[in-house]
Amino acid sequence: MAKRHIAGVLLILSALLGMVTTASLFMAAEITRYEYFAQEYTKYGALNLILSIGALVGAIYTLSGTSWAISIAGSVLGILAVGPIFLGSLCGLVALILVVISKDEFDQVKQEREMLRRGELVYVDEYGEPIEPEPYHQQQPYVPDDYQHYGDDTHPGYRPPPY
Repeated sequence: MAKRHIAGVLLILSALLGMVTTASLFMAAEITRYEYFAQEYTKYGALNLILSIGALVGAIYTLSGTSWAISIAGSVLGILAVGPIFLGSLCGLVALILVVISKDEFDQVKQEREMLRRGELVYVDEYGEPIEPEPYHQQQPYVPDDYQHYGDDTHPGYRPPPY
């Protein structure tokens, strides 16, 4: 498994742990009798929720491999999104280290997407032979071999055309 995928999973875990802490802060704000503590719990809960959402966005960019900079920012936000017993911060720190190490994987994904956009990327089948994609307007519709009663909707094996 690629390092950036492990980092993405750790960022998701960091974000989820941060959201658990956010929920506990909001519940503590509801049950406390002191107004000052309720306001403080609500402020810290809202801040932790924003940081957790930022870590989740960073996880999405890390897993897709589209932006290394946003992945770094999401990892930093994952460190700041405090989870129970600082486990969320620890996951964010490990994710940050893995994202920094895996910069070449992000560059490779970027290069492959650019080659695919230009039409230079060639896919191969299971035998190693190149597969040349046909333009969409030249593709033939799929017609199964046992499709003898085309247009006869009373036949029990009738299936409408796939297009």
